[in-house]
Amino acid sequence: MAGEETTGRWSGARARWAAPAGGLLVAAGALLVLWRIEPVSGGLYPPCPIRFATGLHCPGCGTLRALHALLRGEPGRAFRLNPLSVALLPVVLLGLLQQARPAAVPWLAPPVRAPAWRVWLLFGLVVAFGVLRNLPVEPFSGLAPH
Repeated sequence: MAGEETTGRWSGARARWAAPAGGLLVAAGALLVLWRIEPVSGGLYPPCPIRFATGLHCPGCGTLRALHALLRGEPGRAFRLNPLSVALLPVVLLGLLQQARPAAVPWLAPPVRAPAWRVWLLFGLVVAFGVLRNLPVEPFSGLAPH
């Protein structure tokens, strides 16, 4: 075009939206596959390496099946499969939104760096959940995905 310099790079506005838009497209495609193909019977998803190697349920075991259940409108089943993942899902989604904030959601508060004690608390919660869900006594055995 006359008067426009072409350098092979997108303009500022397009560049700010390219990565979030691409990420949303990839996420939408992944969610569509997860909605369509059940993790247990689909044969598409790899097994949990910790479960495969040790026979124990890791803190994330059941998360794919829980997300599949949520996408299918079954929140109770999702919670039974992995209550920690389901409970932390809003926090993860908010964090992703905050990372995309400048381009995608300018109305959202800017990302805040979590204090170290919160990170360690979350780490301890995940480890405790992983240990408790492998105990063969009630009520902890109910934390294992089933």
